[in-house]
Amino acid sequence: MNLKEIVPILREIKELILIKNTLDKDILSMKEASLFLGLSTSQIYKLTSQRLIKFYKPSGKVIFFRKEDLNIYILSKPITPRHETEEAVADFLIQKMIG
Repeated sequence: MNLKEIVPILREIKELILIKNTLDKDILSMKEASLFLGLSTSQIYKLTSQRLIKFYKPSGKVIFFRKEDLNIYILSKPITPRHETEEAVADFLIQKMIG
């Protein structure tokens, strides 16, 4: 194996270690939050400037995130599957007809 083949493998290993370390932490930096959410740091800055995602600035400059808050953001707008919506509508109509 030559150096050209080894370098990409080492980069991938480094990325996997960073992801694993991120998953083990409760408080994340901007870069770690970016990895965790699968968004660019500029997208996360936009979310923070629009106050769409909770963040912390203990020193007034550097931004941190609680992983729990990021999970809340991820789960904030669920999309209901069509069959569940249809079932809910059918149940509602039946209740209206009965009651």
